[in-house]
Amino acid sequence: EGTGLPAALRECAATMADPKVQEEVKKAALRSSSVIVRRELLGHCGARSDWPTLIEGIEDKDEEAAAIAANALVAAKVEAAVEPLIALMEKLEKSRGGIWDVCRNGLGRLLGQRLETALEYRSAWE
Repeated sequence: EGTGLPAALRECAATMADPKVQEEVKKAALRSSSVIVRRELLGHCGARSDWPTLIEGIEDKDEEAAAIAANALVAAKVEAAVEPLIALMEKLEKSRGGIWDVCRNGLGRLLGQRLETALEYRSAWE
């Protein structure tokens, strides 16, 4: 991370507008074996308002990458992210591990009320 590579990668992704290149960037954001690459490119997808990629990115096995995706969706108030965030919160409910707290806080911001469980958020959403 101290090499400057992540920032350079993100800058390159931002300057290449070709749709085919951007499709490859999306694939790398979701499937790269490098967590640093996934984090940076999910941030890039957020800057491009690529909500479908970010919605998929909330399931990243790296908590920081998943949180980058979730926080970008919440900051942009993406309504399409509510259901996937609730579903992820339900999946993590027993252990309250992973990005459970990020989901809970983000849903509170999206729905205008802070609740404590996925079931409560599902009821409020429905």
